[in-house]
Amino acid sequence: MFALHIAVLCPTGHCASSVKLCPSVAPISPCPAATSVRCYDGSCRSSPLECIVWAMKLKGINSATPRVANHSTVLCNATTEALCWNGACVAFAESCPILPPCEGDKGQRCADGSCTNGTCSSEGACFSGYTRCADGSCRLSCLQADGCPIGEYMCPNTVCVTAVADWIACKAAARNATSSSVRVSSVSNKFQLQAVSNYRLPRGVADCVSGCRYAWFPLASHCIPLPHVCSKI
Repeated sequence: MFALHIAVLCPTGHCASSVKLCPSVAPISPCPAATSVRCYDGSCRSSPLECIVWAMKLKGINSATPRVANHSTVLCNATTEALCWNGACVAFAESCPILPPCEGDKGQRCADGSCTNGTCSSEGACFSGYTRCADGSCRLSCLQADGCPIGEYMCPNTVCVTAVADWIACKAAARNATSSSVRVSSVSNKFQLQAVSNYRLPRGVADCVSGCRYAWFPLASHCIPLPHVCSKI
C-alpha cells in the first residue's frame, strides 16, 4: 500500500504538506497603474504583449516587426513548449496562468491584451494563418483567457458587449441596483433590471428571458435554451 500525501504549491514554487510549512517570501510590491502587468521575469509592463516582446529582447530574438511576429513559435519550442501571456515558456499550456479579465472602469480588452476604458491603440495584422489572441500575441491556437474578446467590454455581471453605450448602461444599471439578487438582462443589447430571488447565473452567462432558462450568445445573436444554467444560492 502507498500512502497518499497531499501537498500544496507555495508562492515560492516549492511544494509543502501545508501552507504553514511554506518557506517565507518577501511580499512583492504591486506594479504601478501605467505598467500594471507583471511579466514572467518580475518586471512590470503596460500589456501582456509588451511582456512577450520583452521576452524576445531578453532571448536575443531580433525581429523587424516584433508585435506581429509568430510569437508562439518564435519564443518557445513549437513541439515541446507553450507560450504564456506573461512571456514564459512552459512544458504544458495548462501550466500557464489564465489571462485575467478586464473589469471595472477598464472593461475593454485591447489588441495588445491590456485593459482600458475605450481608448485602445491599434495593432497590425498577424501573419497569414496566425490569430491575434486575447493576450495580444499572434498564435496558431489561442490559450484560455478570462473575460471578453478583443474590442469588447465586460459588464459587472460578466456579460460582454460591443458598444461603449451598452457598457455604460450596464454599469449604471449595476450601480443603481438596490437588491443583492438583481441581475442585468441582455436582449438585443437592451439592458433592464430584473429582481431574481434565490438564483444566480454562472460566470459569463446572461439571462435572456425570465425563468433563468436561456443564455445570450452575442456571436450567434440569439438566445439558446440552457435549462440548467442556474444554480440555487
